[in-house]
Amino acid sequence: MELKNITLHKIIRENNENPILDLSDHLLDINDITNDFIEKLIKSYTSKSPTYGAFDEDIINNPFQTNVKKYFTDDEFLNFSQQAMETLKKTMGVTPQAKGGYVIFAHYIEKLQDFIVVAMLDNSARFVVNKKLDIEKLLGLDIDKVARANRVNWQDWQEGRDSYLSFIKGTRGVSNYFAKNFIGCTDFTTSKQNAKNLELAVSSYIRDNNFKNDRKISIKKNIKEYTNRQIDNEEDIRIDAISAYVNVDNPEDFTRYVHNNDHKVGNFRSTRPSDFKNFEIKTLKGDGYKLEYELVSDNIDFDKGRKIIIIKNVPSYIFED
Repeated sequence: MELKNITLHKIIRENNENPILDLSDHLLDINDITNDFIEKLIKSYTSKSPTYGAFDEDIINNPFQTNVKKYFTDDEFLNFSQQAMETLKKTMGVTPQAKGGYVIFAHYIEKLQDFIVVAMLDNSARFVVNKKLDIEKLLGLDIDKVARANRVNWQDWQEGRDSYLSFIKGTRGVSNYFAKNFIGCTDFTTSKQNAKNLELAVSSYIRDNNFKNDRKISIKKNIKEYTNRQIDNEEDIRIDAISAYVNVDNPEDFTRYVHNNDHKVGNFRSTRPSDFKNFEIKTLKGDGYKLEYELVSDNIDFDKGRKIIIIKNVPSYIFED
């Protein structure tokens, strides 16, 4: 990761009064401290399985995206961040219960991709021991408790790819004022697209790890049962839970794989079991046989008229003595 620019501002709001801006007049130095800070912030961000979306086409009422483009033209990062804070102040002013905090703006490059990150952080009390062995209480920024955050993938946006915006719920949830009114995101990734991205990520992981077919079927069957339960309970499909089904021996490995390979899979909610039809495993039982197969498979054909199932691409070891 290469950190290009970073600055910190503050927005103050108490008792639902009009918010007040405390804007920095300088960029932070790029050094070991700020590099370490952003690396930990991004690690915390990606570990929370972001939600994806795209900008609203109405650029007049959603100036954040225009400010991002202007920054990549004139390279005035401080000005970009200050203008964004004015937009945040305006949106917070008409949003009851919206709270203030510290706002980090950063531009970094990773894997030849430019990212703009905006993250709201809260103060957190911590206790330290000084040289006199007295206990002192300090206030600091707690990276693990990100209130709200957004990330823009500049290249994906400019090249017309889907899901170039991402958000995390953090400690306060993805709210309309932050995601929609401040950032200007209107097209959150649909549950159908999220399910498709999930299926592609799982299939890619299975292939890259050379899992055998019986393990593949077991994984997909377990994921389908899990998603059905979450839909019935009206709860999120969580990537950390999926990860445990994908690799029971290393339950966090799939989550890392998703983030490291930019599969754009995050936590999401679905109301349609049909979104996960590619995970469905059918079981047929008959006299002397039991057949389990993926519902969507190029290797299974049915001839209903003759009541025949045709299995193609059968592995050669089946025919060995």
